Amino acid sequence: SDVCSSDLKLQSFDEKRKRLVNFVSHFLHNADSWCLLFDNVDSVEYVRPYIPYNTEIFGNGSIIITTRDTEMGDVNFIKSTNVINIGHLSNVEQRSLFCSILYGKQFNELDKDIQKTLVKFLERIPKMPLDVVAAAYYLKNTKISFDDYEKIMQSSYRDLTGMQERLLEKNVNYNRTRYGIISSVFEEVLKQQFDFKVLLFTLCLLD
Repeated sequence: SDVCSSDLKLQSFDEKRKRLVNFVSHFLHNADSWCLLFDNVDSVEYVRPYIPYNTEIFGNGSIIITTRDTEMGDVNFIKSTNVINIGHLSNVEQRSLFCSILYGKQFNELDKDIQKTLVKFLERIPKMPLDVVAAAYYLKNTKISFDDYEKIMQSSYRDLTGMQERLLEKNVNYNRTRYGIISSVFEEVLKQQFDFKVLLFTLCLLD
């Protein structure tokens, strides 16, 4: 009976996957143009069966694959010219991105005193595009000071449980800073609308 039960579950999963692929292919085929995103892919083998090769079935569109796997560009169906490596931003890039969002101008256009304060603040922000953008938009939308923002980040990661800290232990300082940035953004969002809590919980379950 265990074997039969396992087979039924497998058939059910395969059937659901087949129906989902058919639904997506139908939707894409009827669109004039489309962009399909495979986000945070651990291995290309996971997404290979779902990549739309046949234009007669899927129509014409673009595919974006985001991954931390540096070997993704070695697979034969991805041209090396189509691979973009996004690493840490330089100091100049970090300041430029942050200032363009928060102030609508470039770093060198700011007053000298603001520049000094900003440099110290950005030293505590990971030099990754997501972290810089999240911090800049949070500050822009809430109108709080740099000091208040850092206090929010500090209080956010002080609430980490032991299990969460173990999950972050490989790069504790970096990930705690990221945790503070992201959690502070979600806290602000959840203040605006209670229903967002349900949506956020659902998204976390779906990963």
